[in-house]
Amino acid sequence: MQGDGKDITGKAVIALMLNGAQGDDDEALGGHFGLATGRVGADGDMSKWLVNNYYNLGSNSEKGIIAAATPMDKYLMDVNNGQSYYRPSYMLVAVLKQSRQLWVDHNPQTTFTKQLSNDIEAIYFVRIPQVPSNRTFGAAPVYSFDEYTKTAPADHSQWKMVPTTPRVLPENLKDGLALNQEKVSSIPWPVALLNLSLFWGLIWGFRKLFKFNRK
Repeated sequence: MQGDGKDITGKAVIALMLNGAQGDDDEALGGHFGLATGRVGADGDMSKWLVNNYYNLGSNSEKGIIAAATPMDKYLMDVNNGQSYYRPSYMLVAVLKQSRQLWVDHNPQTTFTKQLSNDIEAIYFVRIPQVPSNRTFGAAPVYSFDEYTKTAPADHSQWKMVPTTPRVLPENLKDGLALNQEKVSSIPWPVALLNLSLFWGLIWGFRKLFKFNRK
């Protein structure tokens, strides 16, 4: 694997994975996100990169997927739940200049994004095709709710879906603070404060404009 004419084998990477829409499940038209980290192997090998699978612990996937980090080769090519058997995927790979550990500091001068932007050596866009099989071919994920409603049948009873059963969690995992959280506002206070400021700013602007027009 080459980057600006330099061999980047062994370099650390951080990658954003976007899986496409499944062709046989209207509930999966929005695709799926994954975050991967690792090092570039020989000839661009990425099979050992670790992918963070973002799923609710209480969800029960028909593919047997669980919310956990998994190697890239299993994430894409597992016979039962490999993403490449269900849909195409797209990935942005940032190759880092240094192999230092990525970390987040609350100091705004040393944030993760600033550190990452200064540490990128190369960026690759990778297309990962769907593996031909007896499954229906997938496509690119829908990019908006409007496209979702236009793509899926208007009659919900006509949707193609894979039925699943609820995940039964042990009783000891159901107890604890998660069941007794205080009720929080549906709108975070910073967002509410910003909206209120914009609202009063608009009122002030309209009043100034109205007074100017009267003159």
